[in-house]
Amino acid sequence: MKSIKPFLASLSISFFLLSGCSNPPSIHLPEKRPSELASTGEETRWSRVCFGSYPSQEIVPSRWNGVEDYALQEGDVMKDDALYHTLSSAAWNNDALTLDGVSYIREMGSPREETQHYRDQGGYHYFSLQPLKWRVIAKEGRRYTLLSDKAIDCKPFHDLDEETDWSKSSLRAWLNDEKGGFYAKAFDDDEKKRIVTAKNANTHNDAYETYCGPQTEDKVYILSNDEVFASELADQYGFYAGHGYDDPAKRFASTIYAKFHGTWYSPVAPYRGNSFWFMRTSGYTRRTVTYICDFGYIYDRGTANHCDDAGILPVIQVEADASSFSAIDEVSSLSIIKPGGGEGKENTCDVDEKPEQRLTMTFGEYPQDEVLPSIPNDDEDGIILDPELYERLENADWSHEVTIDGVEYRNLNDRYFALEPIEWNILEQREGSALLFPAKGLDCVPYHSALESVCWEDSSLRKWLNEDFLRSAFGQEAGSILGTAVDNKDNFYFGTPCGNPTEDKVFLLGEEEVFCSGKASDYGFACSDATNDPNRCAKPTRYALARGAWRSRKNGNGFWMLRTNGYNAANAVYVGDVGDIYNRGMPVTCQDALIMPALRLSILA
Repeated sequence: MKSIKPFLASLSISFFLLSGCSNPPSIHLPEKRPSELASTGEETRWSRVCFGSYPSQEIVPSRWNGVEDYALQEGDVMKDDALYHTLSSAAWNNDALTLDGVSYIREMGSPREETQHYRDQGGYHYFSLQPLKWRVIAKEGRRYTLLSDKAIDCKPFHDLDEETDWSKSSLRAWLNDEKGGFYAKAFDDDEKKRIVTAKNANTHNDAYETYCGPQTEDKVYILSNDEVFASELADQYGFYAGHGYDDPAKRFASTIYAKFHGTWYSPVAPYRGNSFWFMRTSGYTRRTVTYICDFGYIYDRGTANHCDDAGILPVIQVEADASSFSAIDEVSSLSIIKPGGGEGKENTCDVDEKPEQRLTMTFGEYPQDEVLPSIPNDDEDGIILDPELYERLENADWSHEVTIDGVEYRNLNDRYFALEPIEWNILEQREGSALLFPAKGLDCVPYHSALESVCWEDSSLRKWLNEDFLRSAFGQEAGSILGTAVDNKDNFYFGTPCGNPTEDKVFLLGEEEVFCSGKASDYGFACSDATNDPNRCAKPTRYALARGAWRSRKNGNGFWMLRTNGYNAANAVYVGDVGDIYNRGMPVTCQDALIMPALRLSILA
């Protein structure tokens, strides 16, 4: 598609004279003042200016209902049957059209089934180009740093599920592409002359010590951890500098064009309609990227970098005199605090007491400790140091498993693991049975084999647990495991449906069993999703690490999946390495989460 700039005057100042951009209060840097309405105790006010243009209003027929009303803002859609008909029957040139002085583009839609996304029935969609609105977040001399007032589009941080960083990401390439990307589409030649190249440091993710790439030079970029919460820059830009708060200044809505391209929007009061947005800092691994969620909370652990429904908040630096800009108005961080029940969702669990020491038992066996001839440099946990045994295993005739001196061993890529009794925590005893939960993360298997919407009932992990794991870990003892009626309640926070009840011999715990009901307290977990609960922490076995499980360098813990779907059905909720709950979840294809299976064992008196 050719440039989508409207045919206006050649000077960029003309864009400031468009509708909504002619009221001229003075431009100022972010201003903070005390406020009891914000969880952080402060309100921020930014100046807003116009610069460039981009598709941001959709022309729709009067019966259109592609997005819930609560997710729409003024100007998102124009319901006009006559204009819609005119655009539908017009002669388009490379999907671009100028009609009565207004520039339009059209794009072909495709049907979608995901909840909390644009409901598209296919066919062409028509968008008018509108001035891009920006918040002034910094100024140095004649250079203004501008942050988009809304998420303007939806792109993955990276197109492939692989290790990367901002410097090599497909998002950076698209934002700065001078032929077909955002830079080419949003700015005319005169505006491009005013945009200066920014030198961006890409510092490590301090929480996880993740390398985030070299310094970059960018015409267009997105903010980093440092600029949003992890340094004094965050405070200068108008954000709360630090963790621990749901910061209204970090909450952003998205345009209808971004939603059409896939941006998710929240169904949760009082954050309805807000989207989540990427930062350019890598998460807990270089396959992940950090983000800010709908209620302004920091997820510096991140999500998969190929996540395809986050909003994009571009940043540019513009060289200009103050008189070159015509400020629209001010915008306040309080403007995105919506009525609807206070700041956050109350936990439904009434009891929050420290549990008594859990009882334990052993049952079944599974590969756990590794046999090695010497201690490696990384750690000494889970190692059987025995050079003679290691040599015997090296020379063994391997088919599947080998027994030496009465102990079975498994070969995994020429690494040798002893099958050892599984230690279990007893979460509950009743009616001649015990609910068992492992003391360590036993394996590493994705929740599902494909990145698609799936519930526990149809997940590949459920099949694996009740077939392969059941057979491998328990053999003939599997007859002592009782079938358990498993309720799959909707996601506590987002309301995402989680499918039908199931009956399983082996299963994952769900949200209600880990934090949001009295059952969680009965099982010995903290009755809160806002608590770092040591009883929810899990260390991986050596075998689980060999199978791909991630482990924190700081505490040695991994993270583990629940059976509850996350903010959509292509994600599953998980417990972090410090025992906190991630209700938004991780993609169901995540390959480095621990598996913490639960089962109910018949215990004869």
